[in-house]
Amino acid sequence: MRRLEAILVGFDSTASGRDAVALGALLAKTCDAELVAARVRAKRDCEGEQARIDEELAEALPHSPGPVSAVLVQSKSAWHALQDLAASDERIGAIVLGSTHRGGFGRVLPGGTLEHLLGGAPCALAVAPRGYSGDSERGAIAGEDLRVLEVGFDGSPGAAA
Repeated sequence: MRRLEAILVGFDSTASGRDAVALGALLAKTCDAELVAARVRAKRDCEGEQARIDEELAEALPHSPGPVSAVLVQSKSAWHALQDLAASDERIGAIVLGSTHRGGFGRVLPGGTLEHLLGGAPCALAVAPRGYSGDSERGAIAGEDLRVLEVGFDGSPGAAA
């Protein structure tokens, strides 16, 4: 069984990425875990990208939940990069992603990255509802307002843990 010492968040500059960081921060704070925000890029030329990630992460997290780090990963596949990161670090107990933009506000609709991870992630998965980080036009779903947590359970020892 995996320890929950770190929460891995798939982070990009979209609203979905900010939603994932907001939920990841709540989980990291609750579990006293490190928050690891990963940005996946297919291109080889990523000059200045690490500085942009650090800046966007600081903007998305005005109040740090504890230890936070940002990593830049080169891969053609976001799901594969996140799966490999989680598999290579036993401290990572969960991967957090945002809902696809096609989902309704306040709802969860898995996108392609999550669908691939469902088939083989080495740890728990969490999906932030659309709008979780706050949307000035539609209102915010604050961390304190998280009232429903859906958990997949198949009766296995891993699911029970």
